[in-house]
Amino acid sequence: MIDQRPFLDRWYVEAWLREHGHMYKYELAYKAGITGSTLSSLLSGIRKPHPSTVERLAEAMGVDSAELVVPPDDVPPEVSRVYKRRQAKVRKYWRKKRG
Repeated sequence: MIDQRPFLDRWYVEAWLREHGHMYKYELAYKAGITGSTLSSLLSGIRKPHPSTVERLAEAMGVDSAELVVPPDDVPPEVSRVYKRRQAKVRKYWRKKRG
């Protein structure tokens, strides 16, 4: 099963933070109702955002949710590799945990 969810556009979010009074990432996360560590892992490409998370971030930023995401085909290969490795580790952990 291939995960076709889009990645969060790190560069767009960081540029928005700089343009809007140098708001800290954790402040944006708080406004969106997510944790700072969740936002950090979304921006680094370790996790892909759930559509509701994208909507909450877009609402907190006052932008359209389509501006916050990057289709998987447009993501650099190194980001995709990190994400795939992380997902493989998670699957391995849960298989081992189940017995």
